[in-house]
Amino acid sequence: MRLQCLLVTREHELLQLVRPVLESSGMEVEVRAEAGSAAEICHRRHLDGFLVDCDDVPGGSELLPFIRGSGSNRMSTILAVVNGTTSINQALEQGANFVLGKPVLMDRFHSYLKVARVFMEREHRRYFRFAVNLPVRLYGDAEQYEEGSMLNLSEGGLSLRLARGHSLEGSVRVSFEVPSIDPYRVEAKGEVVWSDGAGLIGVRFFYMGDESRRHLLDWLQQLHAQWELREGPEDQVES
Repeated sequence: MRLQCLLVTREHELLQLVRPVLESSGMEVEVRAEAGSAAEICHRRHLDGFLVDCDDVPGGSELLPFIRGSGSNRMSTILAVVNGTTSINQALEQGANFVLGKPVLMDRFHSYLKVARVFMEREHRRYFRFAVNLPVRLYGDAEQYEEGSMLNLSEGGLSLRLARGHSLEGSVRVSFEVPSIDPYRVEAKGEVVWSDGAGLIGVRFFYMGDESRRHLLDWLQQLHAQWELREGPEDQVES
């Protein structure tokens, strides 16, 4: 369950400095040299963390608020690197969690990364999707509902295939039963964030009652424990 990090820089020295550290910290690192390409990835999928070279990548500083405004990455951890064009306060105001100045000092980078990784792991657990096969109902306007089969589930949302192959959009109410000795029906409000137009859709939760959230998290913890038993300790990285 490796962390996913996007490194945005076109400076070879910075790349050679930080990439090995990120990878040795248990992260899968994807590299982009252009802000536009990074924004496209951010728009398409979730990442646990970003390291953005704000001043030496054209449009790098504008990438920070773009990440914060994206649906899937608004809570992801952002480390910003500045060279003086963007101030530390500006980078923080634009959405960075941590800011490093150039030249990057390795001891400071290591200390920042140690804290940042805790936030990344928390976000990773929130978005880690478990493959499941559960019946689910989506209620739209006028309490009409669509039935479907859940494909995967996380704390933050789910994907499913609608039984009749329809496409949905906008806000929905989600209802599904988590299996246990004492089954519980989880109810949540969400929004359709993507659709393939043929019945396969993704839903992000934006509200869930305390009892529903407790039962969902309990079940996800059970799934995570089962996943760790299957994967074994060799795939786990020491903090």
